[in-house]
Amino acid sequence: MTINIDTWIQTKDELKALAKETEMRPDWHNADCGGMDAVAVYGPLDNAHCDEDEAHVILTHDTGDCCNTEPHHYAINLANLLAWASE
Repeated sequence: MTINIDTWIQTKDELKALAKETEMRPDWHNADCGGMDAVAVYGPLDNAHCDEDEAHVILTHDTGDCCNTEPHHYAINLANLLAWASE
């Protein structure tokens, strides 16, 4: 199954903006209750290019709104995510 990425999150500020936009708590506790799902994609743990050839996490946000035809898919390079978490 191929997931088309709508938005690549490149910076920590973009991740914070996503949390605000989707009304996630800053600690992302119970993100699933807000319609967020995640899948990790295997690949080299590197952030040289931050693209689909490296390990990344795909976040799928589905509001459950009947008028929303498709969920939105965000991707974050896994090495970047680990770096931000360990700052």
